[in-house]
Amino acid sequence: MRVRKMTHAVRERFQLGQNIETYVFLDFGTTGFYPEDDQSNKSPIPNVVDPRIVEIGMVAVERSDFEEAVTKIEKKEDFESIAAVFTCPVNHGLTGDELDEHLLRIQPAQEVHTFSEEKCFGEEWSDVKLFLDGLKKPICFVALGGSEFHFRVLLSELQRAHIDLQESLKNCFFADSISAFTITDHVYYHRIKDMDTTNSINQKKQLKSEDPFQDLEINNWPFAIKARFQPCFIRKDDGDWSFSESSYKKVKKSYKIEVLYQSIFGESFSAHNTVDNCKAVLKLCLAFNTAAYFDKSSGRLVDL
Repeated sequence: MRVRKMTHAVRERFQLGQNIETYVFLDFGTTGFYPEDDQSNKSPIPNVVDPRIVEIGMVAVERSDFEEAVTKIEKKEDFESIAAVFTCPVNHGLTGDELDEHLLRIQPAQEVHTFSEEKCFGEEWSDVKLFLDGLKKPICFVALGGSEFHFRVLLSELQRAHIDLQESLKNCFFADSISAFTITDHVYYHRIKDMDTTNSINQKKQLKSEDPFQDLEINNWPFAIKARFQPCFIRKDDGDWSFSESSYKKVKKSYKIEVLYQSIFGESFSAHNTVDNCKAVLKLCLAFNTAAYFDKSSGRLVDL
């Protein structure tokens, strides 16, 4: 069974009645990806199949630890000690002609790993479930681009292994961190636009600060917002700050992990495995302070 796009497979929750207690940052190594034209369609295009998982990576953080780490991220203090890590290789279960046919119907990865001696996804899920059972509920799975890829692939694997979704994912919800980042950017952009920025700054005859956010008295905003939006403020000859719309368009142009990492932390990013990606997305979520978004906007993985 082909899995429809996740806009149809993740449903917003309305009556949970409590906050998320554990965030599980999720990444997969796979046999490949969905073709770009498939990603842009609301329904699957013919002859395209779902990629198979070859590696699972998860990094779990309790809510209380997440909220405390938010205050440390700007100071570049260690946060990885708060995380519980799960990782395992997965046998994709395809051999010979089956694998060749599969790779023709997806956008294959540069290197397809075959762990023939490892367990297939359905067998490995018992270990995944054991890890999840040890976490405080409700859980929110978080992935960068999860709605277009990770959650879609996960649903496909669960269906193929005939795993009961309601039982295996009880009190589990899902959120795409890209959505969290874009909405957070949007919210604070409009806060800046709604402020009488010119008047509030013009009231100060001489500005001693070289930081527009300090002059605007919004230093308590998320670290990611300050880092990404600061270049959008241009110092004019008279000392006033002007918000540049063209600079803002460049800021919101890309939400690739490498671009986000550079714009927020001023350093390059490269991952060696799925856990590295999970830790990077965790760090980005701390910088954007996404807890409230996940409480409100996570959804269930549903079997269509």
